[in-house]
Order: sequence, then C-alpha cells, then structure tokens
Amino acid sequence: MENVYTAPGADLSMAIDDGTYAPKFFAVDGRIGRIRYLAYHWLTVLAFSLLMGLFGAFATQKLGNRDSVLPLVLLGLLYIPMLAAGVIFAKRRFNDLNHSGWWSLTLFVPIINFIAGIYLTFWPGTDGGNEFGPAPAKNSVLLIIGGLILPIVMIVGILAAVALPAYKTYVDRAKAEKVRAP
Repeated sequence: MENVYTAPGADLSMAIDDGTYAPKFFAVDGRIGRIRYLAYHWLTVLAFSLLMGLFGAFATQKLGNRDSVLPLVLLGLLYIPMLAAGVIFAKRRFNDLNHSGWWSLTLFVPIINFIAGIYLTFWPGTDGGNEFGPAPAKNSVLLIIGGLILPIVMIVGILAAVALPAYKTYVDRAKAEKVRAP
C-alpha cells in the first residue's frame, strides 16, 4: 500500500542535460533562485505600478468625483493579481530552499514577513535537485540586470522624486530670507 503522507515527487522531465532546468516566468511550480526571484518580483511590481497609475488616473478622472469610492475599489481589484504573483514567486523561491510553498503565507504576517523577505533574498538555494525539482539554470545577464540594477534605479528615482521638490522649497525659502534680511 502506498504511503499517502509522503511528500510529492518532483517532476524531473523538465531537466536539461546538466541537471538544471530553465524556469518560466508564468509557471506556478518549480524553483527560482535569488536573482530570478528579485528580477521577477521587481518586473511585476514595475508593470503593475505603471498599470495601476494609468488606471488610477483614468478612473479618478472619468469614473468618480471626490466622494466616490469606485476608483479605489477598482484599484484594489487590480492589486489582487500583483499580490498573487508575489505569492507564486515566493512559493517557487521557498521550493528552491527545499521548503514547502505554504511558507509563502508568512509574507502576510507583520514582522515575520520582513524576516521571510530577507531569508528569500539572501539565503542560497539548495545545490542540485531537491524534492521540488532540478536546480534552476544559471542566470542570464538580463536577469542579473533586472534583479540587481532595476531595484536600485527605482529606489534612486523615488528618492529623487521626493528630494528634489524638497530641495527646491528649501532654496526658495533661503532666497526669500536673504531678500528680507537687511
């Protein structure tokens, strides 16, 4: 009789000759490494942020007045696929660490999600195959750029968007004070 409590076996039919496999972006199963996790996550965040920004601008202009909640509800519904993609990427990353995908639910618990995010980002995956499949193939240059450089550019852009107007206000106040001083 088969033991129903054993972990499911990995599908090794996807393996390339060297024992690795090339992960697909839209796959739900399999493993992804640290760089791929960051690249997929940031690409998804960027795409959905642009989409939500455009939709938010259109929705507030066309669908409602200041008291309308409809644009917010529609933006919230648009947030659900981005959240689902984040959970799927976390599941695949936990699989790379030889943990169950259920651990991705820790991303919904405050404080623990911060620890889990650090773990997913910095802990190396299992060498070779594990119970969730063969090791992912080596990262391409495009993935390395997307996983490491894109987040830095986005963070610098956000900081510049906040800091430049604040600096301009500071300069304007300093000029006004200089004119007022005898």
